[in-house]
Amino acid sequence: MNPGTSAIATAVIVILGKWSKGEKLELRLIIAAGFLAMLLALLNEAEPKLASKMALLIMVTAALVYGVPVAQRVIGITGNRAKQGHR
Repeated sequence: MNPGTSAIATAVIVILGKWSKGEKLELRLIIAAGFLAMLLALLNEAEPKLASKMALLIMVTAALVYGVPVAQRVIGITGNRAKQGHR
């Protein structure tokens, strides 16, 4: 996977995670996403395989941290009837 794509996907995951927890979107999050993209681009120039694996590791970690809160928020929005006991 392209490290730039992974950096963007990680930023989207983190933004959705912050939204699902009811936290505000801060400027430092956007700056951190830009810094991550630049860092991965530099690493990609030196060692493409390592950059790809590092980007995937960061993206999977963000998905593990924010996956459950996002899923709970989405289920809450859609009104999951199974949770309410309806069939």
